[in-house]
Parts: sequence; structure tokens; C-alpha cells
Amino acid sequence: MATIMITGGTGTVGKRLTDLLLKKGHSVIIVGRGGKPKQPLKAGANSGNANNDNLSYEQWNIEAQTIDESAIQQADYIIHLAGAGVADKRWSDARKKAIADSRINSCALIVKALSSIP
Repeated sequence: MATIMITGGTGTVGKRLTDLLLKKGHSVIIVGRGGKPKQPLKAGANSGNANNDNLSYEQWNIEAQTIDESAIQQADYIIHLAGAGVADKRWSDARKKAIADSRINSCALIVKALSSIP
């Protein structure tokens, strides 16, 4: 089975996608700002993710443009869901810029990490 790296894997869509991929037998690496969450990732009521050996967590820092390169190297596929929430705040010009920047800067980090793999 494949190893899939997911950014934004602790969000609403990411949790559901992680559940689906794990149930299909894939390995999932969730890349986030804080590494492994204090509470286990639980998307569905019957989610068995809390003690799943096929689920791991790695860290990145978008502002510093750093990522745990082992996550990139292990991944067969990358699904990029990370970014500022579009429904979290009112859409002012500053908020629109923050939403765009959060996606552009995180995508640039992934591209940079991918380009460093020999």
C-alpha cells in the first residue's frame, strides 16, 4: 500500500481523508505545526486512528520554511490541505491576503523540500 503525506490533516477534510486512507490500508503521515497532537486524531465515531501504527505525525514551520524531510522522502503521494481557514474570520483585504499567503508559502515549502531530494 501507499504512504500518503497530508498537510492540514487535522482539519475537517483531513481527518475524514485520513480515516478513509487508513481503512484502505495505506500509511498516512500528517504534517503540521505542532507534530503529534495531544489528543489522538479521531474523525468518525468508530475511528480506530488513536493507536494506528500506520499513522504518524511530522512537523513543519511554514514561516521558517522548514519541514521534516523524512516525511517528504517517505511519501508516495502528497495531499496539500493546509492553509488559513476560509470561514474563520470576515473576508477583509488583510484576511484574503492571509488566506492566499498561507497556501502559497506552504506550497513553496513543499516544492523546496521536493527539489532537495536527490
